[in-house]
Amino acid sequence: MKYLFFFSIFFYSLVFSQDKYLMKIGEDIIFPSEFLNIYNKNRTDSDTLVKSDEIDEYLNLFVNFKLKVIEAESLGMDTLSSFKKELAGYRNQLSKSYLNDTKVTDELLQEVYDRLKFEINASHILISLDPSASPNDTLRALNKIKKIRKEYYDGAFFEDLAVKYSDDPSVSQNKGQLGYFSALRMVYPFESAAYNTNEGELSEPVRTNYGYHILKVNDKRKSRGDVKVAHIMIVNDKKKPKNNSDSLSREKIFEIHELLNDGESFEDLAKKYSDDKKSGSKGGVLDWFGVTNKVNMYESFSDASFEIKNIGDFSKPIKTPAGWHIIKLLEKKELPLFAEIKSTLKSRVEKDSRSQKSRDALIKRCKNFYDFKESKKYLNVFYNMSSQGFLKAKSPSDLLIKSNKVLFSLIFNDEKTYYYQSDFVNFIFDFKKSFRNKENSILIIDELYRMFVEQSIINFENKNLELRYKEFSLLMDEYHDGILLFDLMNEKVWSKAVKDTLGLVEFYNSLVSKEYSEKYFEPERMVIKVYETYDEKNHKKLIKHISKDVSLSDEYLTQKFNKKSNLNLKIYEEVIVANDKPIRMLYDSVGIFYFKMIKENLQQSIKPLNSIKGLVISEYQNYLEKEWLDILKQKYEVNINENVLSLLKQNKLHEINYFEEKIDDIPIYEGSFSQAYRTAVKKLGSSKETYFIWRGKTYTTEQQ
Repeated sequence: MKYLFFFSIFFYSLVFSQDKYLMKIGEDIIFPSEFLNIYNKNRTDSDTLVKSDEIDEYLNLFVNFKLKVIEAESLGMDTLSSFKKELAGYRNQLSKSYLNDTKVTDELLQEVYDRLKFEINASHILISLDPSASPNDTLRALNKIKKIRKEYYDGAFFEDLAVKYSDDPSVSQNKGQLGYFSALRMVYPFESAAYNTNEGELSEPVRTNYGYHILKVNDKRKSRGDVKVAHIMIVNDKKKPKNNSDSLSREKIFEIHELLNDGESFEDLAKKYSDDKKSGSKGGVLDWFGVTNKVNMYESFSDASFEIKNIGDFSKPIKTPAGWHIIKLLEKKELPLFAEIKSTLKSRVEKDSRSQKSRDALIKRCKNFYDFKESKKYLNVFYNMSSQGFLKAKSPSDLLIKSNKVLFSLIFNDEKTYYYQSDFVNFIFDFKKSFRNKENSILIIDELYRMFVEQSIINFENKNLELRYKEFSLLMDEYHDGILLFDLMNEKVWSKAVKDTLGLVEFYNSLVSKEYSEKYFEPERMVIKVYETYDEKNHKKLIKHISKDVSLSDEYLTQKFNKKSNLNLKIYEEVIVANDKPIRMLYDSVGIFYFKMIKENLQQSIKPLNSIKGLVISEYQNYLEKEWLDILKQKYEVNINENVLSLLKQNKLHEINYFEEKIDDIPIYEGSFSQAYRTAVKKLGSSKETYFIWRGKTYTTEQQ
């Protein structure tokens, strides 16, 4: 049944004659597939079969929805620049999930999370190399790093080798030691080398944008999580001699530490004395830092923060390159569950160099699907151009190409798109400054050509998303209709109900004059005087006084009972619905003694507009919408095809004999499965509801 249900939806939208619609609204014809797509999306259960008792109710909602959208389109609201801009923004966001390889992205996210469970302490040696270095320079750098690695295994100390050979500017201070780091803190190839090398061992040479590295993994430890701390910082006075300045800063921080030990407020001292004015104004509070928060701290500061055991405790004064600090622990948390930080990790991965893996997988898949063909021989004309020619060009036309050959092509729906040498000229013009190093112009051309191909393919894929992915097309239709619906409803109903004050008053008067309802009327009520005491002895005294003279004033009673404490007696009023309770009520509730008397009886009355304005506006909006829909139904005639509706309710759309194509006519494709699949997608589109046959078995064209 499920197979037939979805199959019928697909063919209903694919092949039809004019009398096989579900409904007509004005000149618009709506088929079952459109209705069922929205119906199924808004259901709370997962059953694939429609429920007859739900159809009529939802059909009415659907008709009202389509009436409003059709009206918005007739008013030209979908042609406004504001509408187009908003819709384009939604499309841009939605397309992101389609313009990467989901499987590879998920693998990268899991890899990041698994790595975040540990922190690596490593040292490294860098041999600098420009990303566009020539093959000879690249080989020279690689051989040098290999030689250094051999020296280590021949018995040299890593620190000595780092000081002797490393091009890292900080090596003179740290001897190659990088301290602890976790995932997403280093460039991806460097990070992978660190996590894939055993403790105490050296990595193989690894290439990054900075050059070639070798890493020594000194230690691996479990992640310490994240902390939130406050600090008081005293920096050295740059105007004074270094030794004297440091001594004065030390004395000052230890004096502050003594004040803290004496019980003075950390927050007040931070505001008063901390040289970090940004955090000091907030009591010294800093942002979260640790494994999931990309905030770099000095290692000595980080270690001191994580060593504080109890929330609210503060450290002894510690020194960092920035100065002296006292740290107070505010909060601490472990690495969250994967599901809790998946979206955050995804955002960071998308900005990280590792995202290229997902992009590469997408490019490979698209090249295959779009039958990518290239003629790289036509790049020779670019190789033969001089670097000076690129640098002197003031516009793409200055890079003259006599021929205009095709560099590559893509095919979709039997239509071929060509990318010419002139297209590449326009692309590389923006990168002409890259040609300052004339020795590497060939490598630069190759890299720019790779970027040009990738960008062209992704743009091509993006342009065809609605045609390739039925789910994407349906979502865009929903965004389109949703934006129109919101804008028109806001104009005709929501804003109007708020701004039309005279209309609101008239509507309110009509409501309260037509019907009796608890929503608009106050029932008969009583004003109750409540005497509240917290002592049974006082409670009895109070009753005795009131029993003798019920006219005693509140002022007299409070003065009499609250001489020693203002808590002995509390007097207030409350309004309750009228009932048959006695005039005087005495009872005890969890040590609180009450004595209540009826002060006044209130008759039934109309609630004033100001007290129920939100309710009345809501009712007014419903009234305006109903009135507006009645006008639309007169403007656009609504006709329901009862035959199709009946079959839909019975889940028998597959029995309709109107189709020019029958279920037995599912197309059959030959060749390998990938060839058959590509052909099916090109001819039928991509959807979990679209079928083809290969070697006797039925498959969908849904993208995997």
